Amino acid sequence: MQPITFSIFRAKGKSKKASTPSPKEESVVSPPASRVSYPNYSNAFSDLKDSLAFITPSFAYEYIPVIRKLLAVNSSVSLAVSSIAQLANTGYRIKFDTSVSPDQATAMRTHLELVSKQWGQGLPGIHGLINKLIYQAFIGGAMSGEWALKNDLSGVAYLAFIKPEQIRVTFDYQTNQYNYWQVLSNAMLPLLQKADPSTGAIKLNPFTYQYYGLVGDTESPIGIPPFLSALDDLQAQIKMLRNIGFVSDQLGIMGFLEVLMAKPNPIEGESRGAYEKRLVDLLDTAKRNVQAGVKDGIVAGYIDDHEFDFHASTKDTSGVADIFDINQRMVSNGLQSSPQFLGGSVGGTETMITVVFSKMISQLTDIQTYVRAILERGFFLELNLAGYKFKKVEMEFNTSTFTDEVKLQQGVEIKQRIARILYADGIINQDQYAWLMGYEKADKQEPRVPIDPNKIVAAQKAKQEKEKGDQTSDRKSRAKKKAVPKGKDDKTRS
Repeated sequence: MQPITFSIFRAKGKSKKASTPSPKEESVVSPPASRVSYPNYSNAFSDLKDSLAFITPSFAYEYIPVIRKLLAVNSSVSLAVSSIAQLANTGYRIKFDTSVSPDQATAMRTHLELVSKQWGQGLPGIHGLINKLIYQAFIGGAMSGEWALKNDLSGVAYLAFIKPEQIRVTFDYQTNQYNYWQVLSNAMLPLLQKADPSTGAIKLNPFTYQYYGLVGDTESPIGIPPFLSALDDLQAQIKMLRNIGFVSDQLGIMGFLEVLMAKPNPIEGESRGAYEKRLVDLLDTAKRNVQAGVKDGIVAGYIDDHEFDFHASTKDTSGVADIFDINQRMVSNGLQSSPQFLGGSVGGTETMITVVFSKMISQLTDIQTYVRAILERGFFLELNLAGYKFKKVEMEFNTSTFTDEVKLQQGVEIKQRIARILYADGIINQDQYAWLMGYEKADKQEPRVPIDPNKIVAAQKAKQEKEKGDQTSDRKSRAKKKAVPKGKDDKTRS
């Protein structure tokens, strides 16, 4: 079969001449003026002027408030989200494009640092906004926020957090764009003239409002709450804890003490009601005395009048721990975490724990990307409204731990060494060298110091030899300090 090539004809402009392939080898197509496919939303063709036809999500919005409540009362959910937020909120740096001078960049960063302290209602600036955005994404499945501008349009007033369960989405087949609406309660409708009377929805401004779904595989932008998969396991966990609490209340955690007393005879002339009351009072008094005695470890009674017998509620509780461990693992999986981070059974080697932690750290880049998209919009709006001139503003998160920072810098060092050799060999130019190192272009078209690839390789080899020698010396020192025998040959390992 002959390969097929495609030629795209443009309505305007000229293209470079090329050899014309034979008709058998070419299929001439023209680009479509708009989208050809259609989203499969059966209820999205309704006229928006009459009533809104919202896209139906794959889950019930009512689950989101349940997850939010579990955050406040369930230790597993609370620990899972707080761990993610604390690890992902690593601090940040703000970068600008190369058209911004160093002095101007410093002034813009100082301006953002000052004004952003007022962007969070009851929050300590950007740090608090990042935490709340992360919590919002894992509870509601999406980051949903609107940048409220000042009345005089001189800058950003604050970031309004809109609950994801209040957001509804429609698809406009005229523009092929999604529109976002906020659905309010009926009690709010008389106060808001902008709301649609049939649905109580307010159309949100795409310039200031942002919605980013965290989980989903369809075209629908509605995000699925990631903790939704843990609800069944959390329900089982709650049942298990309630059952154990019930058994503990009824029988005690280890069992219960049975006290049998000799029944006193009725007193002559004593009525039946008075006799029954005297028996009940006697049992209550004995119960209080036994409770006080058990706390001290001493119970006293008369021979042949009192009989004490302790009944154990169970002979073996080892199976309960196994059941709890299985449930805890399932809960951890549903909460996108590891049992080791949720107080579950800690097994395996130290290396395995390190691998699990490294995996979790690497996954934080995903949630940080969503946070960046929200805050970079706020930075862009604030700086533009404040009158600053620039092309691009970027937010860059710091590494999570010191170990990650060391690994990052080691990787940068290796990349720089390879890039320098490529430049010295004439394979790449100075701007390509800068791009490989993460910069838009080079500051100078020629290096300030001549580059000799042979010296680079020689210096690296010398460095490696020195590190190897240092490691050998450290091993010898540790071996000499060991109190155990060094081996059959009684020689220090080298």
